[in-house]
Amino acid sequence: MFWKRRGETAGQEPSDGTDTQASAETGGDRSVAKKQEDRTQAQHERESRIAQEVQFQRRNSQISGNEPLSCLKSFDKLLGCYSVSNQIKSIYRFGNLDYDRCKLSFHDFRFCLNLKYNFDNSDPSNDQQSFHWNLRKAQNVFERPNSQDVWDARAVEPLEPSQLK
Repeated sequence: MFWKRRGETAGQEPSDGTDTQASAETGGDRSVAKKQEDRTQAQHERESRIAQEVQFQRRNSQISGNEPLSCLKSFDKLLGCYSVSNQIKSIYRFGNLDYDRCKLSFHDFRFCLNLKYNFDNSDPSNDQQSFHWNLRKAQNVFERPNSQDVWDARAVEPLEPSQLK
């Protein structure tokens, strides 16, 4: 055969079926173990990337510390999605109304309202609102294709505006 089985060399055929069966069982066990190891490694890598993204979102987020969460941006995005001009543009471009993007905007707005009214943010050391908001934003980064699939994010602090001149 032109392909090699596990445990065979290029010109050597197995002598009897027992060797093939034994090598297939050990090879199968190894492949299952390797697949599980790859899955756990990929999951661990995803969790570490999400943790890094949470830190990035926390540094660059407009809500940090003990500020109350404002849902105005989410509401404006939702209202803009359902506006007449946006729906006409969607009909012109795609031939139908754009309810999928509006559904995502609605879920963001609903999530924001749930965070705002379900968590007590009176303790400055326990900032649950911004933590959950930043965690959701970080998880959304890795659900869709993005530039971090190609390039790594830089860990460089931005320049002060006075240094740009």
